[in-house]
Amino acid sequence: MIELLKNLLCHDSAIYRDTPCIVDVGTGSGALAITAKLEITDSKVLAVDIDPKCLVVARQNAKAHGVKIKFFQGDLLSPLLSTDYRLPTTILLANLPYVPRNFRINQAAAVEPRLAIFGGSDGLDVYRRLFDQLSKGTTLRGERTEYILTESLPPQHEKLAAIAKIVGYKLKKSSDFIQLFAPDGS
Repeated sequence: MIELLKNLLCHDSAIYRDTPCIVDVGTGSGALAITAKLEITDSKVLAVDIDPKCLVVARQNAKAHGVKIKFFQGDLLSPLLSTDYRLPTTILLANLPYVPRNFRINQAAAVEPRLAIFGGSDGLDVYRRLFDQLSKGTTLRGERTEYILTESLPPQHEKLAAIAKIVGYKLKKSSDFIQLFAPDGS
């Protein structure tokens, strides 16, 4: 996901002109947010998670890597709507739970909290909620999200693209587990 993000920023001069604001939704341990800040040093990085325990770990990890990230506790984008930030061009990173409820997972993943892995019967419930927030005018301080990078199982890509299309986002690129969405018409 980070490689695609870096490639996107190199090729979209309009974004790179501004200080990009990268929002890691469902940050967990903070790995994506921290890596984004380390790789794109002039970016502003915000990270959101619903689990306060995850945020404790993410803050510790950010400190250990010497990066400044603003953390928020809440459901998806909701805590960012009440901030005083004026966000520039926004890119969402969303590695949300996408495993279908009845999917058999390996033992390494079995130690993770179920909330962090399973996304409902088809695995896309949390993504539906994210795109639903975007559909209800959930722009971050008046700025439309320019790009959304998601992670999901390859068999889910078509269905996730259909969910995004309903709210005006088009699948621009898909590679393995990663998808890139942009506003339709861009």
